Amino acid sequence: MQFNYKVKYSVIIISILTGYFFLINYFELNHGITVCYFKNITGIPCPSCGSTRATYALLHGNVLSSILINPLAIITNFIIFISIFWMIFDIIKNKETFCPFLKRDWDTIIKIIGGLLILINWGWNIHNGL
Repeated sequence: MQFNYKVKYSVIIISILTGYFFLINYFELNHGITVCYFKNITGIPCPSCGSTRATYALLHGNVLSSILINPLAIITNFIIFISIFWMIFDIIKNKETFCPFLKRDWDTIIKIIGGLLILINWGWNIHNGL
């Protein structure tokens, strides 16, 4: 059974907003404790280590702290917010454009830039000892 894109988008939007709600209201920083399997196994932070703390800082208006913790979190959160508005726009306009956009074949240069951003961020995380 295939779900209508409006139902899928609604579930995704509600899930994301619920996550942000709990992050804003109920998240407590556990200094020194990590759930990152990559870091727990290798001792090296992964490219996304610190993203939750960076998002928490961003949502509380601490943009500089967010950037210093994990710069990629700013980009990721920006993309998430654009995606939410895009899905809402699709629902209102009764036209599915978001998922087809994501499924398209991306140019090699976009893939290279994305990969480089992830590698640079990974270096940042290792340098800062997240």
